[in-house]
Amino acid sequence: MQKHKDLDRLHKHYSAILAASKNHNILLGEVSAQGILDLEPGFWERINAFLDAVKTEINGLKELYTDSDAYAAKLAELLSARSIPLEREGSSIDIGPINISVNLEDYYLLIKIGRKKQQITDLEPSKVVKLIENLYRRLNSSFNASSFFKRLQKAYDFANTRMYACREPKYGYSVALKDVFDLFTLSPAASDYKLENFLWDLGRLYSNGASYDKYRIELGFSRDVRKMYLIRTASGDTIKASTLTIHLIAEDE
Repeated sequence: MQKHKDLDRLHKHYSAILAASKNHNILLGEVSAQGILDLEPGFWERINAFLDAVKTEINGLKELYTDSDAYAAKLAELLSARSIPLEREGSSIDIGPINISVNLEDYYLLIKIGRKKQQITDLEPSKVVKLIENLYRRLNSSFNASSFFKRLQKAYDFANTRMYACREPKYGYSVALKDVFDLFTLSPAASDYKLENFLWDLGRLYSNGASYDKYRIELGFSRDVRKMYLIRTASGDTIKASTLTIHLIAEDE
């Protein structure tokens, strides 16, 4: 869409009037007011013609955005090309704790991270992908693997001693991931930390390496498939797991 000279001039004169009023600039105020008056002959005819062109262009854009599933598939393709691990189902895309819901019926996307929501109405695919990529990279850069493992170990230790009725944790014995998550989020500060956040961070921890200090983590599963979780690693691999085991390297090796 091309710029409209009349509207550019109107905006310029209007901004000048506001500045003149604020700064008590009488000469600028008079000149700017006259500038608006000089636009008047044929002004509305030209504006109406411009608005008709705008309506035609917008209707053309609407024809490009009619299928939410197809649009989500295109976003998923572009994001995958940037090595961003994701899962797509219909018009919904999940990237760890990030959920992107496409609603082309009302011409917007909704990005959710926990309780935080952001409505996106700029639909141009490359711009949307860039926004999502920046959000993903920003979340990844804030991840501290060492700090996460320490919290994970504390939750595992408590769940382990409770499950096996012992005073000291039995390293090398598995505990349910759900139990670890429940203990991991006991702090009031973690009220907005959901299971999808936990699984995503667990995948990032696993991608960084399975060993930390003198410990090694292992993701396993039980016979109850209802307790199985899908954990995505930073490389895009999927791990099915329902249990966590922390081993003492000195004892196991």
